[in-house]
Amino acid sequence: MTKFRLLKQISRIAFISAQQGAFSFFTIFWSFKSMSIENIIRNANVKIREEVYTLNLFNRTISVSVKKIDDQHVIVDGVFIDSNHELILSMTVDIGKSIVTASHGEFHRAPHEDCLCTVNHTGNLVGIDLGRNVRRQVVSAVGGEKGCVHFEELALECVKGVKQANIRLMKLSLPKDEVHPRLYDAMEGTCHHFHTREKQNKNQVAR
Repeated sequence: MTKFRLLKQISRIAFISAQQGAFSFFTIFWSFKSMSIENIIRNANVKIREEVYTLNLFNRTISVSVKKIDDQHVIVDGVFIDSNHELILSMTVDIGKSIVTASHGEFHRAPHEDCLCTVNHTGNLVGIDLGRNVRRQVVSAVGGEKGCVHFEELALECVKGVKQANIRLMKLSLPKDEVHPRLYDAMEGTCHHFHTREKQNKNQVAR
């Protein structure tokens, strides 16, 4: 290896190491001072490759918030952000009837230009009944080959948020002895806790 190529490689290693916060070239040199320049570079390159492999290649975050408008309606806002997409969805829900009464979506970042037109389908969420076959209705409204799977995912997360908000409203507005029977009826079979409680209740009835 020529002197020029050695210096060029050393400079590259020092720059990449500083950028990654791995360790400085001076640390490399001090740690391997007994080695030849070629061995120092070889060891440094191995360390840099190890650091590169730990870099995040993909991230995704979905955030949902639900706010009370009045005694009959809530508004749910969802944000979907990952390494390739950024979209938002806002729906108004009549909590008494469990019906979506308004829906608006926006696409702020997409990997393909024609992805942006799928935002037009978010209006199809209006009229969805949150009490039955929600997934099928959401897929039909915003998913499928003419829609966007990410709006579909975000809409389903928003629906989950509304259901959790309903439980919160129920706890705030009803006496405790009325909340629990309604809560367990609503959540029956949805997770381990409510499945276990359901089995306990059935065993008590059987006795």
